[in-house]
Amino acid sequence: MWDFLFGRRGRAGYVRIKLRDGGWVAGVWALGEEATASYASSYPQSEDLYLAAQVTVDPTTGAFVLDHHGRPEIRPWGLLLTRDHIEQLEFQEAPTMA
Repeated sequence: MWDFLFGRRGRAGYVRIKLRDGGWVAGVWALGEEATASYASSYPQSEDLYLAAQVTVDPTTGAFVLDHHGRPEIRPWGLLLTRDHIEQLEFQEAPTMA
């Protein structure tokens, strides 16, 4: 399922992740210019995930923190996770990330 989810071209969205320690993190999944692209490893490599930018969430509930436009608040730094740290992963499609 990992390769199916992250291997589809043109897909963009928000990835919300519950960590094995119970905390929540989130980020932007976007493919594009190398400097702003997200990456996921594929089989047979271990399942690693790099999200190009983080999205602010409540660390205990996973609820998105919204900006003054009502969109998820984006933090301008990436997030690198290994599959071993992920308990649950949610993907919300977003046709435009602007």
